Amino acid sequence: ALPACADIARGQILRHLVDALADRALPVRSDAVRAVAQMQGDEAILLLRLKARQGDAESEVVGQAFDYLFQLENGEALPFVADFLQPKLGPIAEEAALALGSSRLPGAASLLEQSFARQRDTEYRQVLLRAISSTRQPEALEFLFNMVRNGREAEALNAIEALALHRDSADIRRQVERAAAEREGVRAHFKKSFARPENA
Repeated sequence: ALPACADIARGQILRHLVDALADRALPVRSDAVRAVAQMQGDEAILLLRLKARQGDAESEVVGQAFDYLFQLENGEALPFVADFLQPKLGPIAEEAALALGSSRLPGAASLLEQSFARQRDTEYRQVLLRAISSTRQPEALEFLFNMVRNGREAEALNAIEALALHRDSADIRRQVERAAAEREGVRAHFKKSFARPENA
């Protein structure tokens, strides 16, 4: 409720929120991140960036900060969040990847693809593929279709899993089916991953 308090000076509200960002209770920290974003302006952006840099015991709090930065800064937040695409950061790196994907901003898919090419950690590469898929950008989907067609089988299977986020899209379903058509093991995985719930 603090951001809506017209009778409290902006600076005082921000002071309260800075304290809340460091609270011991997860719900308080989470609510504080949301309230900071509601304040808008450069102060809010800087506080969210600082919170992301400092980290949090719960990675989803940092993930929230990433999401709100995209709301407040749009494309200006892309390089900042992409800087966290490092497997050594563990769950924070995953939050950064998923925030980039869900932002659906132009340029997000390219940053994720570049990170995918650099990384060797199998589990993290799977997260990156899901994030690439979630951008829904044509070039990102084509990147995944091409992996289904020509990638190593393990990568092709992971690409299908990422594309299965869109199993309700008839167009994407057809394109994945065509991409997997000539690869027996990949085709079987497509049928399993894209099965309708009632047929699973």
